[in-house]
Amino acid sequence: MKKTRGYILVSTCIMAVTLLFWGAGLAGAEAQAPPAAIAPFNPAFLEVAQGTPVGPFTAAPSLSPSAGKGPGGRGLGHLPLSMDLSHLKRLPVQHTGKALLAVTYLPAAWDWRTSPGYNAVTPVKDQGACGSCWAFGNMGAIESLYKRTTPGHPNVDLSENNMASCHWPWVWSRCAGGNTSVAAAYLLNLVLPSPLAYQLAGAVLESQDPYSPTSHDSNLCTDMGRPEPYLRVHNFRWIAKNTAAMKKAIRLYGPMVTAFYWTNSRYNSYTGIYYYPWCPYYANHEVLIVGWNDYKYHPGGRGCWIVKNSWGAGWGKGGYFFIPYGTGNVGEDNLSYVSFTPYNANENLYMEDKPGMVNSAGWGATSASGAVVFQPPHQQETLKAVEFFTAANNAQYTIKVWGAVSQSGASATFSDLLQTLSGTCQEMGYYSIPLETPLALTGGQNYAIQVDFSTPGYYYPLPVAHAYPGVIDSGWLGNGTGLTYGRGSSGSTFYRIVFSDGVGAAACIRARTSY
Repeated sequence: MKKTRGYILVSTCIMAVTLLFWGAGLAGAEAQAPPAAIAPFNPAFLEVAQGTPVGPFTAAPSLSPSAGKGPGGRGLGHLPLSMDLSHLKRLPVQHTGKALLAVTYLPAAWDWRTSPGYNAVTPVKDQGACGSCWAFGNMGAIESLYKRTTPGHPNVDLSENNMASCHWPWVWSRCAGGNTSVAAAYLLNLVLPSPLAYQLAGAVLESQDPYSPTSHDSNLCTDMGRPEPYLRVHNFRWIAKNTAAMKKAIRLYGPMVTAFYWTNSRYNSYTGIYYYPWCPYYANHEVLIVGWNDYKYHPGGRGCWIVKNSWGAGWGKGGYFFIPYGTGNVGEDNLSYVSFTPYNANENLYMEDKPGMVNSAGWGATSASGAVVFQPPHQQETLKAVEFFTAANNAQYTIKVWGAVSQSGASATFSDLLQTLSGTCQEMGYYSIPLETPLALTGGQNYAIQVDFSTPGYYYPLPVAHAYPGVIDSGWLGNGTGLTYGRGSSGSTFYRIVFSDGVGAAACIRARTSY
């Protein structure tokens, strides 16, 4: 589908729905807090969600993985994010501290396979005819993070099969496509309808669930049948569609997931260059950028990304190719993985936002607050970290941990302040913030984690999750290990989050504990 100004404007007007925070059991004007607006959806996502039915989901033909294939019938598979990330381009990251030092000097060429003095990229894989490129791109980035940061730089082989098949409550089938949001939901919290699943967050090894482009054992997605995870990611960043910002993120964090629009006719197999200037189509293929070369010639001049594909080492230049900066709409879904931790069976993640951040909301200001209320079952449980998504670059936060919770219907108030922590998150993404002093919790007692967000220049500061017909299963809300609330930047009462049509939503705030 071509990107047209009229389509974007109409879609934005249609989907600029209102969120209402309702108090259960109340009536009239007292039944709700002031309404909050949800950020405009990504126009490409609306095409998928409201387009022509294709298999188990709906998609416009130009965006369906089955509508186009790579050479030899190989699959594509990128589907657009629900969030519109265009605001990241007008809110440049204000790098500080070590990050500033790391990106002050950017060389004319950088390749994570050779430039650091070792190879920080794992071998090329082949997705076959399945539309699972998004799983290969994200797992490839995590494998590179592991190799880059582990002493001796060993390879690790993680299972794309498990990610592609086990990403509920996103309901796109295993070969129907996905994106970094779908990958995040899988990596952060294996979201199955069972409390036990919250102890199974993270990526599993390839040997535990080998890849097949045609089939998968569904038992490997259940909380009793899924293999024990090898690692979990707990920090990642979405990066603006901007050449300089992308270079800085690649240099700072390592190989970066991205998406672009692929059509076979634009690839030169002799030069290994994919060249599609002024591309009128949204991205349909997800890959891994491992570096860049400002001197690399292409038909329009110089400067190319070095890209790892998922069509096997026999394709392209040993499985790699080049794409000139800004062509083919490269950069539509940029994500950098920052850190991971080994799997720990003695951890709990209290949360309600099972799909992850679907969009963000606000009250006409750049500040808002969200909260998660939870009750630890263990007598010796310790609150270690607060985790949350951020909706924009340069987001400021204040965390407040409360030891007493008063809930009435769909509202809640908090007291007994136990700890406060403030800071700034430079890029939009997911953050795990360790407490300065871990807090011992009392089993059976309610606690609340409040996070006050401020996003200068962006009026939808509260990250939220919600269902979407044909895309995100509505059954996820209400069976989480915590309840979430939200409010504007003032007042003391928090409210459960629902859409004006009654569809529920959750704030993207989580409590990480050990026991």
